[in-house]
Amino acid sequence: GYYPSNKPGVEPRRPCRPINITPWLHLSSVPNRAAITWGNFGKRYSVAVYLVRVFTAADLFNRLKLCSVESAERCRERIQDKLRFDPESEIATTGLRVSLICPLVKMRLGVPCRVLTCAHLQCFDAVFFLQMNEKKPTWTCPVCDKPAPFELLTIDGLLSEILKETSEDIEEIEYLTDGSWRPIRDDKEKDRERERSNTPEYPVVDICT
Repeated sequence: GYYPSNKPGVEPRRPCRPINITPWLHLSSVPNRAAITWGNFGKRYSVAVYLVRVFTAADLFNRLKLCSVESAERCRERIQDKLRFDPESEIATTGLRVSLICPLVKMRLGVPCRVLTCAHLQCFDAVFFLQMNEKKPTWTCPVCDKPAPFELLTIDGLLSEILKETSEDIEEIEYLTDGSWRPIRDDKEKDRERERSNTPEYPVVDICT
């Protein structure tokens, strides 16, 4: 293992991952003896040996698709709950914007995923999230930095449908109070559409003397 840095906010050069000792073990009835040497003398340490099964990112992704997909109907109910009018609130929320770009890799979402315990509706890409944690396991939500263990991950069924229905140039949508949604287009796209339609933005008024 690798001793972590004691400086706040500084990560060790190599992550503190368990050491796989399987190649040096006799997987039979022959006793195995292990010698442990700890380089930081004068400090206490503990050692544990675990019998584990290793799952790849692909294994976990397949399990996620089979066992943890939130239906589009349940997602709409969640949105309506968030946008329901609160009489104690001075500001009424009429919509919630959600980006279709993954915060991890800054690319369009492929498989939208989020954590059940997180309050936000923003998703991240499940494939990239699992691949990153396979290389460097942190299991934290890339949106709010809260713990994101695999057991609490779920695929957003509604956003999956939206990604199929929208074109690649749509990078943001807005959820409305009735559970519906609308695409958000940037100003440049609006200008291009206006030019294609040849429709003036404002009604034409003839001013004559």
